[in-house]
Amino acid sequence: MRIKHWCLALGLYLGAMVPVAAEELTGRLFVSNEWEHSITVIDPETWEVIKVIEDVGGQRPRDMGFSRDGTKLYVALGISDLIGVIDPYEMELIGTIPGGEDPEAFTVHPETGHIYVSNEATAQLMQIDPEAGELKGGIDVGLEPEGVVSTPDGSIIAVVSESSHMVHLITWPDHEVVANILVGTRPRELTVTADGKYLYVTSEVAGEINIIDLESHEIVQNHRFGQRRARPKDVRLNADESLVFVSLGRDNTVAVLDAETLEEVDLIDVGDRPWGLAMNRDRSLLAVANGESDDISIIDTKSREVIKDIPVGDSPWGVIFHDFIVEKEMAPR
Repeated sequence: MRIKHWCLALGLYLGAMVPVAAEELTGRLFVSNEWEHSITVIDPETWEVIKVIEDVGGQRPRDMGFSRDGTKLYVALGISDLIGVIDPYEMELIGTIPGGEDPEAFTVHPETGHIYVSNEATAQLMQIDPEAGELKGGIDVGLEPEGVVSTPDGSIIAVVSESSHMVHLITWPDHEVVANILVGTRPRELTVTADGKYLYVTSEVAGEINIIDLESHEIVQNHRFGQRRARPKDVRLNADESLVFVSLGRDNTVAVLDAETLEEVDLIDVGDRPWGLAMNRDRSLLAVANGESDDISIIDTKSREVIKDIPVGDSPWGVIFHDFIVEKEMAPR
């Protein structure tokens, strides 16, 4: 492991020199298994498990994201304070880079390719240069930061803080915190519209979702889920951004809301405690990590029906499709 760590900077540099066309991406679905400390890889044509990556560089893999050219998969390793770097083609570990203290969720910046990761232990958003394999410095935010997203042009990075119940808006490249927006108790995740104007934010304990106007920094719409056991976690928009999909945790469902009014239009039964969500490139499919039933559900976003349930490892946390390039388009997040 130490050899891999010291050799990583050279490996990442050489890898970054090789451009990858979108049609060469594998389309594979990667699933982080939080307490098995592994990643399951699934074929998108057959929905069969084709490999379990047992060595991911450390323990407690959670959020995942691709390098700008799609040639490397980054995974946050919370217990190990590292970011694992996986080759998505060979489906094996390349090496690790420092991740700060207790890295959980992150975004890959569309301009620089730097990783901005929430460090729960230090209440910071940490900037990482993955090619150099080094920490660039932390930005102070609220207590227990979690979900992170960048606007498509990279001008704003948003991060939630669970225990401060806030969304923090940070400008790029000067890294100035320009807004601290109070939302419902225990905000978890967020997604941004393609035009970079609106942010959707879930709050787990409050059982709600808010829409934030990124120009006025105000909450412009709110919805509280009526399900008693609803614990909203992850959130994704469909292709034309008319619908919002929200994983509801203990309710064992994915809610479908009107993206403008936040009125509930459907409720989809999935596995136990749905957590992380991911859409494929055209957003026709939604993958759902079911953390307590140790499987994932694949939802057709047009019919809003589960078309496949796939067993994976212990406590799946996050999911991601290998079918987009950050340099050309933002991930469906």
